[in-house]
Order: sequence, then C-alpha cells, then structure tokens
Amino acid sequence: MLTHLHLLAASHVEFREELLTSTPNHSSHPELLRQLALEVINDIPDQALIVYTDGSRSNTGRAGSGIFSNTLENDVKISIRNSDHCSVFISELIAISGALDHALNSYKDSTWILTDSRSSIQYLKN
Repeated sequence: MLTHLHLLAASHVEFREELLTSTPNHSSHPELLRQLALEVINDIPDQALIVYTDGSRSNTGRAGSGIFSNTLENDVKISIRNSDHCSVFISELIAISGALDHALNSYKDSTWILTDSRSSIQYLKN
C-alpha cells in the first residue's frame, strides 16, 4: 500500500491514504501493487520533490528509519538508527519527520512524501 502526504510551499498539506484503486496488501499480487504505486508516482508533477520513507524493526528489536530522494542534482539516502524496541509505527513517523526536514531544505514548491504506513498518515491527519 502506498500512501502519501503532499506539501505545497509549506503552506498546504494534503494527505491521501489510497492508491488510485484500493486493494488490500495481503490479498494482492505484488506486481499489481507495484503497478498501482507507479500510477500514483507517474501522476506527480515533474518539478516536485519526491521523498520515499520507511520504518522497520527486526525480530531482535533493532529499529530504524529510512529516507530516500533522488533529483537531477543528487541522491539523498538517510538511515536513522532508532532506540531498541522502538515500534514500527514510531519508526515510520521518524522517517516522515526526516523527510519533512529534507523537504524544508530542498527549495521546491511542491514535495510528495511517499510511505507505506497508512497508520502514520491517519495519525498525522488527526
């Protein structure tokens, strides 16, 4: 599942929780999910900054957050080691926070932050 928040010149934030077609992760073929995600990505304006985020935790309790963005100027790859036993939800929020920091320093008029964490987007909407 791909969800995103869209920032316009830091004055407007838009949250979207759905792909163009809604489908549950557990029952869908990975290639279908990939195609649906590409439809969202391909609709993003060319001049926009796109930032991908992810948070995770291993079975041993090690947690981290990742941020990736590529532009014509450079690639940005940020890995953050979170506290042991940090939840996946908090790791996702840390990644989104890092993406927001990156967006504020990018000098772009429009930023799209893409995440697979629907719960984080729902939390931020409220």
